[in-house]
Amino acid sequence: MGRDPDDGFRRWLMPHRLTIILVILGSAMISHTALADTISSGTGFAIGNGTSVITNFHVIEGCTSVDITNVGPGITKMVDSRDDIAIIQVSAPIKAALHFRAGYQVKLGEEIVVIGFPLRGLLSSAPTVTNGIVSSLAGIRDDRTRLQISAPIQPGNSGGPVLDRAGNVIAMVVSKLNVLRVAPLIGDIPQNVNFAIPSSIITSALDSNSINYQIRAFDREKSVSEVVSAASPAVVAVECVAREPQGRSAGVPAFRSPTVPAPLPGLGTYGAIAWDKETGKYGASWNQATAQRAVEAALSDCGATGCKVIIRTRPATCAALATNENGKYAGGASRNDRDAARLAALANCEKGNAGECIVRVANCNK
Repeated sequence: MGRDPDDGFRRWLMPHRLTIILVILGSAMISHTALADTISSGTGFAIGNGTSVITNFHVIEGCTSVDITNVGPGITKMVDSRDDIAIIQVSAPIKAALHFRAGYQVKLGEEIVVIGFPLRGLLSSAPTVTNGIVSSLAGIRDDRTRLQISAPIQPGNSGGPVLDRAGNVIAMVVSKLNVLRVAPLIGDIPQNVNFAIPSSIITSALDSNSINYQIRAFDREKSVSEVVSAASPAVVAVECVAREPQGRSAGVPAFRSPTVPAPLPGLGTYGAIAWDKETGKYGASWNQATAQRAVEAALSDCGATGCKVIIRTRPATCAALATNENGKYAGGASRNDRDAARLAALANCEKGNAGECIVRVANCNK
């Protein structure tokens, strides 16, 4: 299965005559006799009390019949096509459920574990495990709705959990670069350029649809085998066994973000950055139609009760936030240039002698 390349990235690369293809990791299974009745498959994991399974929207897009292997049929409860998230309700609770991590931002270079069901009908019917690191805190063209990970993944890994070394969910597998298409264009083979949806995006969709889930702090680092042993019972194979001819099945509730009025011509857009000094959490918004909407979106992205807006940005203005390692000391800045904002934010953060500071977010309004 494939998906068109990111439009912005494609426009950026057009002068270089390159086209980068993202492979969406649902697995087409019509050709495998072992799963002759399955149209496509992916991975999911149980949350909350075990009656909800989360996966990628593209895994079950257009499905009229979804089956959770070794559990039974499922009903699509919610879809968010924009962020590629879907929730499937199962009739019999899955005995284990995974927790999302609370209190710690994902770190560059952090070790991760991925569990999934790639290439079902070809590889083992049991879960497959790979590990790696968080390679980047953003996707293509600084897309903050994605993380880049180095853990090897294959078709069928879509919707699988990306776990920290305490066994908490920090992201969900979603896509990878198509190396066969890219290699002839750049003269090299990209290595492990894979992407996942950060947990903050996922929990925001869950909150907006009143779907229960659990969170847990990073209590202690465990071995990979310990993480896998504890998490595997909650990870399941998701199979689309019947698909309607035209798109998503009727009656499935779709996630909708709050309505944002379009900016009036010539007035530009607004942004804001929020931060909580107690937890180190932060959130940001850009290109919002009004200053008030920018504040609301930043606070929502921050997510903690102690979050406060520390920077407001005007149209055609850039801003950045830098914090120390634990996130509890911060510096921010607003400038006319993104690099200038980054440097100023770092300088303001380091004034407090809080140790090395890292730029957490930097962007510009139109």
